[in-house]
Amino acid sequence: MSVFLEENAMAWTTIDTAQYARLLEGLPPALAAVADGLQMPPAEAARAIAHHDGDATTAPPQGHRYVIVDGDLTLFGRLNLFGQMAESEDGNTVLIVTGNLHCTDLIQTPGGVILVGGDLVVSRVFETSFGDSLCTVCGDVRVRFYHGLDVWIEFGGRCEIDTGWGYGLPIGYTDAAAQAVYPRHRNGALYDQFDIPPGETWERADAFVTMMLEN
Repeated sequence: MSVFLEENAMAWTTIDTAQYARLLEGLPPALAAVADGLQMPPAEAARAIAHHDGDATTAPPQGHRYVIVDGDLTLFGRLNLFGQMAESEDGNTVLIVTGNLHCTDLIQTPGGVILVGGDLVVSRVFETSFGDSLCTVCGDVRVRFYHGLDVWIEFGGRCEIDTGWGYGLPIGYTDAAAQAVYPRHRNGALYDQFDIPPGETWERADAFVTMMLEN
């Protein structure tokens, strides 16, 4: 039986691993295909799984590493997935949205997974330059500023990135070099937009990440 969260009792619920598994089995076909092979939460994560039945307009409760939304998730602000981890934990968050995901800023975690059944729209910054992170979107992708060093977004529809590092690839791509979709304004242009001082790429990248996590 679900335990209702005190912070938002009419919306988010904490569910157990068995309920989470049933929700994964019931995902729409397109999303189920990209979620295939997703590791199940360990048994000790019984109180770290959050579920929203229907469209959500509030961020998931902190400390819940595994999050699934049956509908759209729309936030007029920042969705920082580091908030899903306890202070002693590292990476490996999972966010599944069966509908559209719209937010102002989106910050991924190292080793984290974002799966979106509809469209992904980030009106300002999508920060995902962390090792082994994954973002797959079944619909369209629209991002203003993308910071994705050594990672990419996979998409099922169209991909539009205005400024940034990184690129998008269609789901099931066969030739990454030929099929990659790059930002209109690439690489250092992102740092210039945010007044990151000149320097080596890794120095500017670190400064950008620090800025996003601290502000």
